Amino acid sequence: MEENLDIDLIENFLLDGYNLPGVCGVEAGDVILDLGAFNGNSSIALSRPAGDEDKVYAFEPNPVMQEIMARNLTKMNCTNVEIIPRGAGDATNVLKFTINGAASRFDPFGDVDVQIGTVDDFVVERGLSRVDFIKLDVEGFEMLALRGAASTIRTFRPKLAISVYHLHYDVHAITLSIRDLCPWYRFYLRHNAIIDGKIVLFCQPVNK
Repeated sequence: MEENLDIDLIENFLLDGYNLPGVCGVEAGDVILDLGAFNGNSSIALSRPAGDEDKVYAFEPNPVMQEIMARNLTKMNCTNVEIIPRGAGDATNVLKFTINGAASRFDPFGDVDVQIGTVDDFVVERGLSRVDFIKLDVEGFEMLALRGAASTIRTFRPKLAISVYHLHYDVHAITLSIRDLCPWYRFYLRHNAIIDGKIVLFCQPVNK
């Protein structure tokens, strides 16, 4: 696969970083939203537990990475992943974006203009009758993406796997935000690397 870092390979394919076994993970037939799909490594890992029975919508605003992801999906014969060429935010907009490999991010002084939209609008556009799992890793844009997914989360109560290490207050702020949005989740933290960071907040729906 193109554009893989060793830490990404370890996180996605060895540690299964967006799965908490027996608690919060992808199951057969799940509809999955991969918000911040990068080069497709997380989408491929998430698509495997259910084979061709599930569907992964891979959101990626970086135009360079969209092309790389398409090639990676073909190389890995991954047919149940659809690339969604936009970012996830709290409104439909065009924002500046800095291209810097795995650290690419929204930035007012960025290199290119990219399209963003809300998860809630996407769900309506596609007529999705359910969303079962959301993975969210968007380099510090997580809170805005969550605001744009509020209706989807309240309606479908998906399992959530959210990176909470990009901003120093993320663990606290994101957990409280989800608790206030929908108090029917149990929360778990997992650290997936020997370096600082790579901390994932898993949100398990209860009484669903």
